[in-house]
Amino acid sequence: MVEIAPRHRLVVGVDGTANSVSALRWAAEQALRFRNAEIWAVHTWYRWSTGMASAPDAVTDVWSHENARWWAEGTTLHTTVSAAFGDNVGCPVRKILDFGAPAGILLRYAAHADLLVLGSRTRHDLGIHATAVAGPTARACRQHATCPVVVVASAARTTALLHVKHVATSSQHVIV
Repeated sequence: MVEIAPRHRLVVGVDGTANSVSALRWAAEQALRFRNAEIWAVHTWYRWSTGMASAPDAVTDVWSHENARWWAEGTTLHTTVSAAFGDNVGCPVRKILDFGAPAGILLRYAAHADLLVLGSRTRHDLGIHATAVAGPTARACRQHATCPVVVVASAARTTALLHVKHVATSSQHVIV
């Protein structure tokens, strides 16, 4: 009997930014090292616009707006994954679109993952040069994740190790 090794799962938070493209590419490099791995590209959002129509058309407008928002967010996910890989990834990529607070959604998908990869935020208000920082989603994921968390700053900095934190499970939390 042939035994099939379980597939490794790398969950990547996707928000449409250049740093999330870098996170996807970094995760793909790691997935190739795992050999039997797949990437779960997760895009989530939780804010709705507050515009509402008057009473008779309100329900129809809410449904139309909701459907348009799902379509727009799905387009962001697809466009970001395409920008990262084009047609050649080298490993399976599952695109996941979910509604809710980003940290909670990412932690849920990463609960049984081998690695959670996020793009950093870039702050331009800290001086002349842009500075990569962990945003609130990355900080919450680093604090509560049960798997290693990697925060990727940008394509130019994917080899720079900025922060390592060990947790009880001896996994690493890294900003690269």
